[in-house]
Amino acid sequence: MVHDVTDQEVQEEIKRSRERAGGTEEVEEKVKAEHMVEVDAQPLDEDGNPVPDKMDADQRIDLSLEGYSDFLKALKGKKPGADAVVTLGEGSRKERVQLTLKKVLRKIEAEMDEEFFKNQSNGEATDLDSFSSFLRSRMQQYYDQSSSRLFNRDMIDAVVDAHAFEVPDSIIRQVLDSYLARQKERYGEKLPESFDEKDFRERNREQAVRESRWYFISRRLEDTLSDLEITAADIDAAIEESAKQYGLTAEQLKPYYVQDPSRLNSLRSSIMEEKLMAKLADEVSVTELSKDEYDKQSKKERETRLKELVKEEKKKRPKKRFGLF
Repeated sequence: MVHDVTDQEVQEEIKRSRERAGGTEEVEEKVKAEHMVEVDAQPLDEDGNPVPDKMDADQRIDLSLEGYSDFLKALKGKKPGADAVVTLGEGSRKERVQLTLKKVLRKIEAEMDEEFFKNQSNGEATDLDSFSSFLRSRMQQYYDQSSSRLFNRDMIDAVVDAHAFEVPDSIIRQVLDSYLARQKERYGEKLPESFDEKDFRERNREQAVRESRWYFISRRLEDTLSDLEITAADIDAAIEESAKQYGLTAEQLKPYYVQDPSRLNSLRSSIMEEKLMAKLADEVSVTELSKDEYDKQSKKERETRLKELVKEEKKKRPKKRFGLF
């Protein structure tokens, strides 16, 4: 994905910055796309009954954000007190949630004065021009980093697809255990009684197999490619880059890594991964797409994958029997 931030995108981000700084006010209006709403969200079971102890009260949702289009579709035109049901997720992760609309909120845009510009830029901007430049730089950095992350993901997928081999079940179980551990962290170290661990492991097995294959492939490449060595200069450069993100000097941040060997090992792993990705980038064919083209292709791939998952789930279902047999 190759994308240069446009003037329109900068103007839209300025508007969002003003809204974030300006707050909201409650209005007696029907829900529109530009509103925020406050809702109680109650998950429903397969029969449409409320799931006990699962309601999230007083949740605020900005309906103007792209990721909340399903909520906007369900709530648009409604007033406080109304209920609506929204379906979230895909495939086996699909979930129905009943929304009770409590408040409709209009966003208030803050005044663009020197204090606003300083607060919104950590002191780097004092007027509209410098603030616009600040936002453009940050937005471009975000897109460039996202593009790099997506490219690396696609590149890993291509390499794994090209090297199909059996992975020991013990390794797959370890990866699945790590997935499960992250789930436990989300629920406060204890999974709910309704959590189906067997189903969770089955749904995530394919991803665990692919992650395991990449582990073996990447270790093999690191061992065989002579130009993937990590030097002291590489570590110094990584620490210096990390220090900039926290507003520190490299000398101030070094003790953080020196005092804990695990942190230094993690840093070395990150450097090695960057070197490996750079090496692989020289070995693959690359097609550059605009943001819109990339989004369309990604959506098409997700839809294709979803159809495959639905087919797989149907195969697992027991066949219906009629009559006596």
